[in-house]
Amino acid sequence: MKVTIFLAVIALSLFILMFGSFVRNSQEMAEKTMGDYHTVIPVDLDSEKVNTLENNVNIKKLAYSGKKGMEKGLNNDFVFNVILGDKHYFETMNAALLDGELPNQENEILIPKWTAKDLNLKIGDSLDTVDEDNVKQHYKITGFMRYNTRSWEKEIPICTYMDSDTLKTNADHVIIWYKNIRDTYKRTPKLYESFGMDYEKALYEGGVDYNIFYLSSHFVNSDDGMVNASSEKYPQIFATGSILIGCFFIIVIKNIFMVWEKNHMREYGLLLSVGARKKDIVKLVIKRLMKIAIKPVFLGVISGMVLNFLMIKVVNKYYTLSQMNLSPENVNIFQFTISPLLILLILIISVLVILLASLGPVFKLSRVHPIDSMKLYRKDNTKYKKSYPLRGRNFIGDLSKINMKKDKKMTVVSTLAISLSLFILSALLALASGLDLDLTYNRPDELSYYNYKISYMSPKNMPEDLISELTNDFEEEYISYRKHDFYVEKSNDYENILDQTYLREMYPKYLEDSGYEEIGMDLVGIRSNRFEDIVESLDLEVKDFSNGSECIVVNTMPTDLTKPHSRLEYTNVIDESVNRLRVNVNPSFIDEKTEGFDLEVLAYSRDPNIVKTSLSKGLMALMPMEHFMSILSETDRNTAADVFFEETLYLKLPKDTSLEEIKSKTEEYLNMRDVEFFSRENLHAFESNSNRMLYSVIFMAAVFMAIVGLSSSYSATNSMNESRKQELVLLQIIGMDKSTLKKLIIREVHYNMIFIGITSIAFLLISAYIGTMAYKAFGVLEILLNMKIYLCLLYLLLIYAIFRRNYLKTLKEAELTTNSRIM
Repeated sequence: MKVTIFLAVIALSLFILMFGSFVRNSQEMAEKTMGDYHTVIPVDLDSEKVNTLENNVNIKKLAYSGKKGMEKGLNNDFVFNVILGDKHYFETMNAALLDGELPNQENEILIPKWTAKDLNLKIGDSLDTVDEDNVKQHYKITGFMRYNTRSWEKEIPICTYMDSDTLKTNADHVIIWYKNIRDTYKRTPKLYESFGMDYEKALYEGGVDYNIFYLSSHFVNSDDGMVNASSEKYPQIFATGSILIGCFFIIVIKNIFMVWEKNHMREYGLLLSVGARKKDIVKLVIKRLMKIAIKPVFLGVISGMVLNFLMIKVVNKYYTLSQMNLSPENVNIFQFTISPLLILLILIISVLVILLASLGPVFKLSRVHPIDSMKLYRKDNTKYKKSYPLRGRNFIGDLSKINMKKDKKMTVVSTLAISLSLFILSALLALASGLDLDLTYNRPDELSYYNYKISYMSPKNMPEDLISELTNDFEEEYISYRKHDFYVEKSNDYENILDQTYLREMYPKYLEDSGYEEIGMDLVGIRSNRFEDIVESLDLEVKDFSNGSECIVVNTMPTDLTKPHSRLEYTNVIDESVNRLRVNVNPSFIDEKTEGFDLEVLAYSRDPNIVKTSLSKGLMALMPMEHFMSILSETDRNTAADVFFEETLYLKLPKDTSLEEIKSKTEEYLNMRDVEFFSRENLHAFESNSNRMLYSVIFMAAVFMAIVGLSSSYSATNSMNESRKQELVLLQIIGMDKSTLKKLIIREVHYNMIFIGITSIAFLLISAYIGTMAYKAFGVLEILLNMKIYLCLLYLLLIYAIFRRNYLKTLKEAELTTNSRIM
């Protein structure tokens, strides 16, 4: 019993401490990256609105920010967007501060770290600008802030201090901290109403700025489902996990305690016969149980903390690797968190589990009669008891069944406890199976054909000389492209341009799922020397693309997006008789209207991997890079600001080429701030290493549950040792030899294993279903076939070995001469 209680407390400790560490780390990460404010309202303030805010009894603290205007740098070609903020505003900037101090006086500023490096400025240096009225401004740099800038960007934000009383009536944003964080989603709409603003419209247009990361990490979520935060499920996850672990161990502990109280029945009968009251017996049993539990509980808590610390170490190993592409200041790690509240919670739940497990046996003991307790075998109080025949041809089997059924409740609880441990083990294996299938079939691998990827963020094209050097004078395979989202305008008359099967069967679902009337299309510009290969494969020539609007349409759309990526089936979208499409950079519901343009379709392709990498799963229009750039430059909005003009270069280089070698060559041509490098090893660093982390946690949980199950099987058989020994002695007295008893015992073990096996098969199917709930792209049979079922079989074999060994050990110890009580 002590071992089982010890394991139960370890399980609870691990779950609660890991959950607590995860929640606490989420809260710290939210505060570190976003700050601790609750919401920001964009509103042009005046004295009346300020009074409304400052007199609101639900608001704890306010911060104000505004714009001073655009100022040109003196002796440099930068333009600075000067943002004003008061003391409380700069408290929110703690999350962005990389070095130095926050401004606390006028004309002190924060400047982006990379901009300071470009201008060769240090903390304490001065920055001189000229404002829109041609007045010279002098600022002192007090710190560097986290703000990513590219080498070609010249419009840079800087933040300077202004006293709150001066700023608040001219501010255009107010930052709010409520006294009760849970009032955030309830009070904010009322503030919009008091300012005469349409909250629903602002919400729809993205004008409501909640600190969602921070709020959700503190379990504050919108009641209307406006934000789908995973933290909404945290309380349910915690409650469900605690209840499942508690119920499992209640069954296991109760199983052992039932046998324990049966073996002590005579002892309590003697106490009753000498005058003890039944409530004294109950107190004695509970006191004895608590005394037994004290040591395992405290050792379990300590062991749980140690194991939790080791698990955090393992998690951090892969979590750190998953962030290998991030700059050092952005890397986060999980912290080992222990609080007195968590320890108290573990102790309370542990005591509740033990007390609930003892309720049944204690209640039974309170009803025991002194005379009945002195009998070796007690009559069943039920009015009807079924009799079982002993057939000569199957004497051993019948006797084994009778032996099991005479204590049916004990047998069921014992085997059910073991089956439940197998259920949890198989559920973990099902999740691992789903994860494995997801990694194999549902992750589009950009580098399945190529082995390196370079992302270049710049309005300029990647230098041809660099590509030539990286590809050994274009001898190695490569492709370089840029892409942007566009929409096929409704003016095309969808009834005529869409494939009729798609229009009838899939377009209505597209409307329902996306909410857009227009079908999205990726416009893709490909470098001419590689575009030429695609053109030739479709029996065209490059000279056919001379007007700037010609394209090749990759005319595919997945028929079922819920299927794994590598198993997707595609259908045509556009009727291939259509040779002209009008597209727009904006869908029609956007208020900012833009002028569309026509694409001339020269050919259609049904190959979604036409460029040998995962460009898109949907509709694409391919054209030469120079035409793509020309189209973007002619759109009615500043597209460069929206897409950063990202060019992606894929390379298929010899295996002995290193990433460092590629970086070294690139550095000669490009500013490394504008470039990101990926290899097959680090492209999916976050996914692969976070999945390894998940695998590690699942593996450790599975091993623990296996140990619990084996311990339960050992305890179940070992705790019934005395009563079974008495039965075996009685059978020897009536003339049954040990070889027959051995057959009887082995047959009984087989019957127990049959019951465990049947329940295990049922639990295995349920586990596979749980796997499909977590990974909906796969069916029960797929999850089941991919599960490592041999581990479950090995587990059952170990349980069988424990049952057989303990039963035969009982037979060996069942000697007539050592059982004077029977004699």
